Amino acid sequence: IQIGDTDMDNFVAGLKKTHPGLPVVLLSFNMQDVMNISEATKAQANGIFLWHGDTRIFSAIINLLEDEMNFEQDSKVGVQAVLLVEDNIKFYSSYLPVIYSELMKQTQIVMAEELNPSKKMLRLKARPKILFCNNFDKAWEIYEKYKSNLLGVISDIEYPVAGRCEPEAGLILTKKIKAENPDMPVLLQSSNSQFSGRAQGLGASFMNKSAPDLSKQLRHFIVRYFGFGDFVFTNKSGFELGRAADLYTMLKLLKTVPVESIIYHAGRNHFSKWLFARTEFETAYNIRPKKISEFRD
Repeated sequence: IQIGDTDMDNFVAGLKKTHPGLPVVLLSFNMQDVMNISEATKAQANGIFLWHGDTRIFSAIINLLEDEMNFEQDSKVGVQAVLLVEDNIKFYSSYLPVIYSELMKQTQIVMAEELNPSKKMLRLKARPKILFCNNFDKAWEIYEKYKSNLLGVISDIEYPVAGRCEPEAGLILTKKIKAENPDMPVLLQSSNSQFSGRAQGLGASFMNKSAPDLSKQLRHFIVRYFGFGDFVFTNKSGFELGRAADLYTMLKLLKTVPVESIIYHAGRNHFSKWLFARTEFETAYNIRPKKISEFRD
């Protein structure tokens, strides 16, 4: 934002006039600079981010712009996404690099199983995307359009609804999503820890924005609930019975774990979610519609 004597309003307006399709993103060292940007320039920008000293913010911004451009087409072939709803520039500027790093890390792990270079490239292109917005109305629009492609939702609690700030917007969004899809993983985060109980009451996880290990908690949620990491077979009480790091181990464990565990996971779409995260779209799509009641035993 600070580039010598350049007038930011004229600079952005000039760019948009000469290159209408060129994304323009504003990056600031502090919130005061962001507050000084005119509303007209903010409206023309494709994003406003805060510099935290983490160089991963650059690749995160590029990935975010590409995901927005490509997901309409990608969704038709089964590519999955994470919906992030956050209107606080400081927080989404720190969340996005962490989420993208984890998505890329998990994609690299899956790619390691492939020997064919073309298949490795295909898996990389089919990695889960991030769909980002900063208000309730856009969040619900994205959910309604892409709900069959969502691995999960990460949401703030206070943000605009119909243009007005709503202190419990995240809770309202979670309630609507859970009423339609109880198994959709939702992580709510707020600086007010009093929301923790209400979030859990809706079947969502909660994270305090003031926590010193924010990135660690976020990474743990992604690995556990979005189908990344090992597939952990458990019973209804959560006791671990076995874990599969890849499809080969999964097939071996399916023959040995108790049938109750298979029924537990199958009834919650855990298998298809795990396969979607690994870009095994065809298998996942064939499994997801199946109901336990369709089988004799």
